[in-house]
Amino acid sequence: GKWGAVDKSGKPVIEINNNKPRDVGDGYMIVVKDNLSSSLYNPDGNKILGIEGGISYLSDGFFAFSRLKMDERLYGYVDIKGNIAPVYSKAGAASEGKVIVEDAQGSRLLLNIEDQTTVALPQGIQFNSLGNDRILMQNDKGIYGYLGTDASVAIDFKYHYAEPFRYKAALVKTANGYGLIDNTGTF
Repeated sequence: GKWGAVDKSGKPVIEINNNKPRDVGDGYMIVVKDNLSSSLYNPDGNKILGIEGGISYLSDGFFAFSRLKMDERLYGYVDIKGNIAPVYSKAGAASEGKVIVEDAQGSRLLLNIEDQTTVALPQGIQFNSLGNDRILMQNDKGIYGYLGTDASVAIDFKYHYAEPFRYKAALVKTANGYGLIDNTGTF
């Protein structure tokens, strides 16, 4: 079927004849056409951005997008005004205006999306390990800890299992069992 979108008053803001719009947060919508191109619309129904590729959900005021260029998938970020950040080989989800990316040389970096500064990260950092300015990392002995946004150790490596921070807490496992910690490592 064909889809469109109307505003609160019933006025059409996305013309019927598109694939189903997807709400991606704060009233923003993405429309994917023929699985090839995506368009981002603001809550008023105005098109902010159209790209050949995909756009993901709103996170910290930014949308991640991907596109193919010469058979290589590239990733970048766009803010709610349509400003595009540099494009990287790989990228994770944004958290508090920062994201883990991989450059063309294969180095993992912590990117501050707004001011475009980066901090080099150690080998082994996973793309979606960032949350609440803490980066989950496993050491060579299989023990988990957390780095800060300057890539220094923020919470010691002492957990048998750990997950990234979400909503100001992280699930961890010690010899005593599972629990939640805050960004200082306090249960």
